Amino acid sequence: MVVIPAATGEMGIVPSHVPTVAQMIPGMVSVFTGEKVEKYFVSSGYTFIHPDRTDVCAAEAVKVSLSCTVDPARFFFHQP
Repeated sequence: MVVIPAATGEMGIVPSHVPTVAQMIPGMVSVFTGEKVEKYFVSSGYTFIHPDRTDVCAAEAVKVSLSCTVDPARFFFHQP
């Protein structure tokens, strides 16, 4: 399963999902593989959803460690 920050709200994508194109806003993309979760901060972009795969095309993406103590959004946008 993949969860993306779509412009219309957080969107969960599972195998055999209906084909869709979704615009992304700044936020976290979560990729679930069994018990493992990988998180990425994306600045913006599009997600192309196919029945057998999901393509995430982000302007910028940064892998986030689970032990990360910095808010990626504040870091990316340089807010105090």
